[in-house]
Amino acid sequence: MKVAAHANTAASINDLLDLGINTIEHGSELYNDGTGNTRLLRKFAREHADKTWVPTLAAYYTIYNNAPSPEGKARWDACEASFRKALQLGMENIACGGDTGVFAHGDNVLELILMRRLGASWARVLSWATYGGWKCLRGMEWENEQGVARRNAIAEGGYPGLVKSGFRLDSDVALERGVPYGVIRPGWAADIIAVEGKLDGSVEEFEEALTKGIKLVMKGGRIFRQDGQNLAE
Repeated sequence: MKVAAHANTAASINDLLDLGINTIEHGSELYNDGTGNTRLLRKFAREHADKTWVPTLAAYYTIYNNAPSPEGKARWDACEASFRKALQLGMENIACGGDTGVFAHGDNVLELILMRRLGASWARVLSWATYGGWKCLRGMEWENEQGVARRNAIAEGGYPGLVKSGFRLDSDVALERGVPYGVIRPGWAADIIAVEGKLDGSVEEFEEALTKGIKLVMKGGRIFRQDGQNLAE
C-alpha cells in the first residue's frame, strides 16, 4: 500500500522523503522555510521524482479568505512561494487533491484554478488532475516494470487480472483498484468530462470554462451529467 503524509515543515518533509513516504500533502514550507534555498524542492523534484506533492492550494486559500489573519496570510504566502518555485524548477511530480473539508464538495475545481493563477500551464494542470492523480493513488502493482507491462497488456486487452466490468455502479464502491484511469485508452476507466470554453487560453478563460462550462460528466462509462443537467443522483 502507498502511504500519504500530511506535513508542512521542511525538516519533517525531508525525513518523510527519506523514509519512503509516497505522497506529501500540503508542504507549504518546501521552499519558504526561512532559509530561502531550493535544496528540499530540488531533492523532491529530482531525487524523489517517484513521489508526489499534493500542495492543497485551495485549502490554504480558503482558510485565509474565510477568516483573514496574519497567520493565515503567512501560511498562504509560504504555500504560494513554494508552488511558484516548484514551477520554476520544472517539478512535475504534482497532483491535484488533498484536504477538501474546508470548502464545499464540488468546489474542488478551485485547486486547478489556483495552480493556473500561480503560473502553471493549462496542460500541466489538467495532467496533474487526471493521470497525475491516478499515479498518486494507484497501488504498488502499477509501479516499476511490472506496472508498465500490466498497463501495456490492458491496452492490448490481454491482461487476465483486468476487472471486465470496470466499475460496480450498483454498490457504494465506485472505483476498482484493478482499473487504471486518467487517460482515454482502451481498457482504462471511461471517466470523461466535456467542457465548453477555452481551456488553452488565458487564466480567466480557463477559470470560466471549468466553473461554467462543464456540459458532460461520465464515470465508468455511465453519464451522470449531460447538457448541464444532472442525470443520476
